[in-house]
Amino acid sequence: MRLIKSLGFILLTLAGVAASAQTFEVDGINYNVLSEAEGTVEVTSGDYSGDVVIPAEVSHDGSTYRVTTIGSQAFYGSSATTSVSMPSVITIGDGAFIFCNALTSVEMPSVTTIGEHAFGNCSSLTSVFIPASCTFIAPNPFEQCTELKGIVVDDNNPNYSSADGVLYDKGKTTLISWPTAEGDIDILPSVTTIGDWAFYYCNSMTSVSMPSVTMIGNNAFSACSALTSISMPAVTTMDEYAFSGCYLVTSVSMPAVTTIGDNAFSGCSSLASVFIPSSCTSIGDNPFEQCIGLKEIVVDENNPNYSSADGALYDKGKTTLISWPTAEGDIDIMPSVTTIGSGAFSGCSALTSVSMPAVTTIGVSAFSACSALTSLSMPLVETLSNYAFSTCQALTSVYIPASCTSIGFNPFMRCCSLQEIIVDDNNPNYTSLDGALYDKEMKTFVSCPGVKTSINLPASVEEVRDYAFYECTALTSVSMPSVRTIGDWSFWFCSAMVSVSMPAVTTIGANSFSLCGNLSKVDIPASVSMIGGYAFTACNGLTSVYCHWEHPLECDPRFDEMVLATATLYVPDGCVDAYRSVKPWSDFANIVEARYSGIADTPGSEMTVKVIDGAITVEGGDGTASAPVVEVYSAGGVCVYRGTDSSIGGLGHGIYVVKVGGMVHKVAL
Repeated sequence: MRLIKSLGFILLTLAGVAASAQTFEVDGINYNVLSEAEGTVEVTSGDYSGDVVIPAEVSHDGSTYRVTTIGSQAFYGSSATTSVSMPSVITIGDGAFIFCNALTSVEMPSVTTIGEHAFGNCSSLTSVFIPASCTFIAPNPFEQCTELKGIVVDDNNPNYSSADGVLYDKGKTTLISWPTAEGDIDILPSVTTIGDWAFYYCNSMTSVSMPSVTMIGNNAFSACSALTSISMPAVTTMDEYAFSGCYLVTSVSMPAVTTIGDNAFSGCSSLASVFIPSSCTSIGDNPFEQCIGLKEIVVDENNPNYSSADGALYDKGKTTLISWPTAEGDIDIMPSVTTIGSGAFSGCSALTSVSMPAVTTIGVSAFSACSALTSLSMPLVETLSNYAFSTCQALTSVYIPASCTSIGFNPFMRCCSLQEIIVDDNNPNYTSLDGALYDKEMKTFVSCPGVKTSINLPASVEEVRDYAFYECTALTSVSMPSVRTIGDWSFWFCSAMVSVSMPAVTTIGANSFSLCGNLSKVDIPASVSMIGGYAFTACNGLTSVYCHWEHPLECDPRFDEMVLATATLYVPDGCVDAYRSVKPWSDFANIVEARYSGIADTPGSEMTVKVIDGAITVEGGDGTASAPVVEVYSAGGVCVYRGTDSSIGGLGHGIYVVKVGGMVHKVAL
């Protein structure tokens, strides 16, 4: 899976900053104590608007503090904030004012440090003054400030300077930020380095001349969508994503290059040909990913590390296929190739089949978005890396040979037509059941075929791996009777899923149920000791949340505002006050007692237990979290299921004891 290097992705890394226990509010501004000994505080997130003035000092509970810091994301998305004055602030944290799209002016006369993406996407900001005190500026903190016409630096600043509205280091050897570059750009002859993100999203810049530049930082020209040609006669090093998303670029000249970083030209869809000179000794992963117009990559025959054939890029010995960006039809990989590099065929939408007779390793996202791929042969493969065949929408069946001993995170993610994953019986590490992929002992669930509408995991399964059900949009229900760990992003965007049973779970990973918009209820058992960030964000269909802790867990699952306002949070008898004192549960408008303590109430004697179509069926239960708890034990006394489902499948043949409603039943499967 390609992780897009953009503000949207970066926000995931900025989110979830832990707050100190010493927080308070004065005159509409929220603060967090940084140091009692030094008497300092930072400004934290709040509902800010208009012209905001940050005081030099603030008093609270008998103590006076110096306001020294604007915390990370403190003003994130404050679309009504028009100006900020912060006379004594010395540190502006990462993303502090990101997406403040009404912000027109900033006064920061004492600042010494400006963090990453501090003013990113402040689309109304027109000018910025950097004082002499500022000695550290993170890579382009003004990216996507589309109206920013000038950055002015105090002449007495020891580390930075400006010219014609552009931000440089003091000696003008590094260009840090040119946020609204447009037309034909000539970079000063003194500049040898283009900093990270320096021209990011300058979508009116058509050409750039950089006669002396030797180093181009990561994302430096990313998303410069009007750029048509690139000439860099002295450049030796390009970092990752340097020109990604420059989709009008048709030609590139880089005669002195030695290093091309990961994804350096990804998404340059108009690029027709590339020449790799003999000087180039290092090429990263996916350098030409989704360059759908790239017909040939030619390598100088004197290059010591790389070679080319039929328009594809290889290592010198042709044992590793690095990039074949426009492969189409039926492809036979040459017998010398043992490794398919990361992203090598990514975006080859006309590729229909591939035969790899000697390949042992398939890299990360190697065949990602090969949307016409219907057939693949990999008889000797040993390693399938993360997302290797993600978004191969025409793929219906996959065979995993006995040789494959290492499989990364869901290699078949977003394969929406995939009906079955079949594993050779002799494979020592993996197996399959009903077309789904497990580890050999069936303790870990690895990957779900995209066409599955429901799945009951066997009682042996204790872990759902990261991304295992990622974007399984046909999935409506899943039962996980013994699963203890649900991995990160595991059910992300399972948009049709309406129910999930996880009675034994202890860990719910980050983003695990994000964007499950049809999920109407969730039952969180008392066994849960960790819920990762954004676990339930955008689950806007939730109407009921059941929690079984007597002492609620403090966590950050990011329930949507609508859910917090309209859904009902059910808690154990006598625990409402405890939940009203701990976030995020205290944010629910409706908190009621479910009259249970650790488990749901038991029902009356109307409950019956039968075996129907190989499943234990409890008649009289409704499968909700307030329904009776069903416990199923093997003949040896091991609990193989505990939950509220009315139908429990996926169990092996044998005798089972079922406890429900104060009654005990013995059934045979």
